[in-house]
Amino acid sequence: MEFDPLAQYRDTLVGNFNGLELDTLIAEPIGEKDNGNYTNWIVYTKNGSVKDIIIGNTIGIHFVFEGDLDRDGTDGWGYVTEWITSNWMAYHAFTNVNGEWRHIIEPTPIWLPHIDPQDSLYYTISKDDILQPSENKDFLKVKFSDIRHDGEDFLIIDTLIQINPQPIQ
Repeated sequence: MEFDPLAQYRDTLVGNFNGLELDTLIAEPIGEKDNGNYTNWIVYTKNGSVKDIIIGNTIGIHFVFEGDLDRDGTDGWGYVTEWITSNWMAYHAFTNVNGEWRHIIEPTPIWLPHIDPQDSLYYTISKDDILQPSENKDFLKVKFSDIRHDGEDFLIIDTLIQINPQPIQ
């Protein structure tokens, strides 16, 4: 058996990402470690039907399967930015537009205890925790974290946001 030094970091997800067939989405680290952690990742489909993307500034990618949020026939996916020094993260969700990944909405701020409030050492995010389709196909139901009243209130906001796929910065 061959030894794969990246196996412990790699994540995969199976879905219909191109609207034609099932495929495997793969995230794996690239480049050198920074302070003991990988911070740059490549995300690609096994059959190459969607253009690869490079994601930086996160110490891990753990996929969340989102299904067909924008009702275009392709499955979307997301991940939460991971940092060692903060519970404030951003949720990034993607859809395929003409063979390229795009943010389906702008990255969404998340305070991790809002998602998994059980004092867990490992926060898990699953489908419907942050994004859900709405009755109107041009909008998503979105949950995100916010601070109000001069930092006294940490709130979960539940609202509708218009789907507006944007290129990845």
